[in-house]
Amino acid sequence: MRPIYLSSVLLFVVASGFLALIPSAQAEIFSPDECKAVLGTCKRSFFGSNCSGDETEVAKCNVNAQSCCKIVKDASGNILSGAAALTEFQNDMNAGDYTVALEAAPVKAGAGMAASGPSDTAASGGMAANLNYTLLENIPGQASATGNLPSYVQAVLNAAMLIIVISAVFMISVGGFLYLTSAGNTSRAGQAKGIITDAILGLILALVAYLVLYIINPDLVTLRISSLATSSIPASSSPSGATVPTAPSGDTYTHADAAAALNAKGINVTSSGGCNDPKRKECTSLEGIPKNTIANIIALKEKSGCSFNVTGGTETGHVSHGTGKPIIDVSESPCLENVFRNQKSSLRSQYNISAICSDANSREAAFGCGYVEPAPHFHVQFSS
Repeated sequence: MRPIYLSSVLLFVVASGFLALIPSAQAEIFSPDECKAVLGTCKRSFFGSNCSGDETEVAKCNVNAQSCCKIVKDASGNILSGAAALTEFQNDMNAGDYTVALEAAPVKAGAGMAASGPSDTAASGGMAANLNYTLLENIPGQASATGNLPSYVQAVLNAAMLIIVISAVFMISVGGFLYLTSAGNTSRAGQAKGIITDAILGLILALVAYLVLYIINPDLVTLRISSLATSSIPASSSPSGATVPTAPSGDTYTHADAAAALNAKGINVTSSGGCNDPKRKECTSLEGIPKNTIANIIALKEKSGCSFNVTGGTETGHVSHGTGKPIIDVSESPCLENVFRNQKSSLRSQYNISAICSDANSREAAFGCGYVEPAPHFHVQFSS
């Protein structure tokens, strides 16, 4: 018995460590305030699904591997679950039901993450399309897992832990029964004690393995897997496929001047690293950004009435960004998403925008760009 349990636990640890290496975050990312704005609650469960009862995970929270859990109802007041709940929630978002509340909440988590435009990996070849499908049979004890590969992998890991616990309890029961019926037979009693000891040892090892991974990083046991969706885009091209014009050096700003011009209009420059070094991809630098691009960003804010942050500029780590290029990353917001989605016919004429790339959750806002951004933000290319 002991070798069997040790092998099971070692397999669980190795599998968990391997899955933890998969890229992160396919789902919408909310801060706790944004989750509250959509009438949800950020929750974290030690085992199984984070959401309980009639709740549906409508987004990920950016703290401690939590989920934004919400009870979703249709127009008749019926509680929905799975794909139907997610579709209804997205429809409510698109209809602007939560726009005012979300606009009042802090800027979306993940907006300052480095990354945008086709990554170096994507430019070299691209990956598979989205793997969205529905299982013919639900994963035992994980009926809420529907629609996509990330949720299924998480459900399999949860089911594996559940099976380990149930197996241990079952073997303890078997050992207890054998001990009670041993009737003084020392050999039978010894066998029963061995079964109980092995079952308890296996359970403890599994729980310790889970706890160690959780302490190191909660994301190791609550998987956040990126959508396997990218497009192959040449490194020398813009998201729309056209050559990106480069402004002369005299028509560009230093980072300090560009940031000052934006700040004066209420537009902040943020980064995941809290820095502006153009040689570090975790920074956001506007060194060498065209003056026209800064003017276009300000015009976008004033004409749309939307609040957003600049999260990417000319820093390293992008394929299509660079000094003198009219390309910028901005944080997502429901307001800006509605503008991009509903005013596509006037994006060129009114906002001087030639292309917009988005993440998988905001594809309707994309414009002239087939690339799927790996993190929630808008990659905006201006005409000049």
